[in-house]
Amino acid sequence: MLLAMGKILYFNECSKSVRYFSSIGFPNPALSNPCDYFMSIMSKESIEIEDEMDGLMSPEEIAEALPAKYKKRIDHFVDSYESSELRNDPVKMIKDCSAEPVSKDDNLSNRTHWCYEFGLLAKRNLLNQARLPSILFVKMFVLLVMGCICIAIYGEGLDGSKEGVQNRNGALFFLCVNGGMTALSNVSMVFPSERPVFLRESNNGMYRVSSYFWAKILSEMPSNIILPFIQAVITFYGIGFNNSDWWNFPIYFLCFVLTYNAFGGFGYILGTAIARKDVLNVMMPVIVVPTMLFAGFFVNQDNVPWFLKPVEYISIFKYAY
Repeated sequence: MLLAMGKILYFNECSKSVRYFSSIGFPNPALSNPCDYFMSIMSKESIEIEDEMDGLMSPEEIAEALPAKYKKRIDHFVDSYESSELRNDPVKMIKDCSAEPVSKDDNLSNRTHWCYEFGLLAKRNLLNQARLPSILFVKMFVLLVMGCICIAIYGEGLDGSKEGVQNRNGALFFLCVNGGMTALSNVSMVFPSERPVFLRESNNGMYRVSSYFWAKILSEMPSNIILPFIQAVITFYGIGFNNSDWWNFPIYFLCFVLTYNAFGGFGYILGTAIARKDVLNVMMPVIVVPTMLFAGFFVNQDNVPWFLKPVEYISIFKYAY
């Protein structure tokens, strides 16, 4: 049984559903799960995404026209089902059923435990990562290439001279920017594609937002530690930073991990706030690049005007560099 807005859209055998929806103008896409597709076309988000992809309406116009379009689609489903040969009478079937009806006084809950939701979502996210190992290999290859470039440029120039100090500051700032922008692009360009699925499933009450958030963060934590570790090892020993004391590398690695994950979190904010990838591609440099000025590399932080001080303290580059 498929329901929306308190109305029955389909109530019959599962094996007949795909052909039925195809007959009313909603064919199931190839290599797509019919259940996921049915849930998609029954939700408001599918109409919103279609309008955004068309690019013919502004976000305000889409939001204004969405309720009427959604009601029209649901009415189409209801009318098609009512006039279909597959229509069943649920009242008659309930009367013929031997089970006792559920009363309003029954204290029932269809929500599963938080830990169960977290486990399923974390498993799904890990499986998605395992199905696409090439993405991890590409990220590692990029880190290796950037590390080799840093070694080639800065590997022989970190002495105590004036030029050596300049090279050291330049190397640290470049690694800070490279690590941050890599994490930012990895997250902000992936989450918008997952956003429609998350909105549909969350609005349908399939899981809590908190369980989805922590499952995604913790399931991606291993890669968010391994990738900074690889680049930290290559750059720290390849460039020749100070390794006279044993704790210098752990501190350097910890800063690298914190920088990578801080920019990853900022990428989630951008990916959540901006649904369209093309708009995100334009807005990301506009939002992120100006904050580089507050890192202390281009200008002394004592010279920052007082009215820009709040921006300085929310700049991740300030703390990373």
